[in-house]
Amino acid sequence: MSRSIKSFIDAWTSAKPNKAARNDTATSVWYDWFCSDEGLYNRTIKFIHPLKRILEEVPGAKDFSASGKNCCPFSGPLYDILCIFDGNEFVCFMSFDDARQDHRFQVETATEVTYDGDDREAAINAMIVATKNYIANLLK
Repeated sequence: MSRSIKSFIDAWTSAKPNKAARNDTATSVWYDWFCSDEGLYNRTIKFIHPLKRILEEVPGAKDFSASGKNCCPFSGPLYDILCIFDGNEFVCFMSFDDARQDHRFQVETATEVTYDGDDREAAINAMIVATKNYIANLLK
């Protein structure tokens, strides 16, 4: 399942005073999870800043969609992935806290790893650049 980035952020913002409404909004962006609903809500919070930055800094991103996946590896704790799509086309993803990796954050496109490190803001910036590059390649 994925949801328009803009509609998700708008719904999240309008549900702010109501945690139950925010929980419903949170589940609307995830397509697979293994944690509790409360855990899912808390995991969704870390997606908000990257998605807001993409909307602010990437012209055309309001037409893109996002989806989250709470991954359950055979060994290690749960970790999360935030994926960005243009319709059915994969743009990029950012993984959060995959204990099997050397660093906390990874950003990947269909062809390369664009970030692998521990700086959250640098990972978000890499995701923004990957999204901008995707759009630039469409315009060629």
